[in-house]
Amino acid sequence: MERYLLDPLLCGVVQTSGDTAYLDFERAFPVADARLVFASAWCAINCARRRPQAVLWALVASGASVYLGCMDALYNPEHGNYASLDARMTLEMLINLSSFASPAILIPYFWRNRRWFGT
Repeated sequence: MERYLLDPLLCGVVQTSGDTAYLDFERAFPVADARLVFASAWCAINCARRRPQAVLWALVASGASVYLGCMDALYNPEHGNYASLDARMTLEMLINLSSFASPAILIPYFWRNRRWFGT
């Protein structure tokens, strides 16, 4: 998620490997990461303004989150990353889980409450 945009600033705190293939993989999705950040920000702004566009941006952000979660969830077992459950890999797993859990919570919430936003 947003961690991939911020990780270089955080000195690789959530980087689970120094392997070139892993680093190339993590750097391969800046547009998808930016889309998630952009959609999340617009969702938050529209929520604060109680505008109907909040529902749309929640759906867009949720889709981006699931996409990025799927990319990680596929890459990690294929490369044996889940075999070592150190602190960084545990954090990676929590981030992966949140990539799927947040849309599972947000999509129904926004859909049930769409009338509150004026839709």
